[in-house]
Amino acid sequence: MRRNQRVTAERVGQRVAILFAYGTLRRGAPMHGLLEGRTRWIGPASVAGRLLDLGAFPGLVAPAAPGDRVHGDLFAIAEAQRDELLDALDRYEGASFERVEETVDGPDGPARAWLYVYCGEVDGHPVVAGGDYLA
Repeated sequence: MRRNQRVTAERVGQRVAILFAYGTLRRGAPMHGLLEGRTRWIGPASVAGRLLDLGAFPGLVAPAAPGDRVHGDLFAIAEAQRDELLDALDRYEGASFERVEETVDGPDGPARAWLYVYCGEVDGHPVVAGGDYLA
């Protein structure tokens, strides 16, 4: 989040949660509508990991090498929206994904963000080259 945005949120007494989206929830992706009107786009970001092609959607898993990165978008969620939106996203992601809080590299440096890691079977799923679902 940009410094002036952070200050603005603090001035009005709002706490902001951050979401890292790397697949179907990204801007321009098929399910981004779940975030529209409920979040504010912060900018591009990346996190250590590999992106698996699971068919209709990708899954983030642990990196196999030090340079493995997954690319996505950061979104700010106002405190008033956080619990409701994260509950909806938990249902959307389903049992094969776990929501965790990780440090991601955002447009203004490191940030703590919620993201969904894939915890299902990885064998037989190809890795998305370059770690960018929309590329």
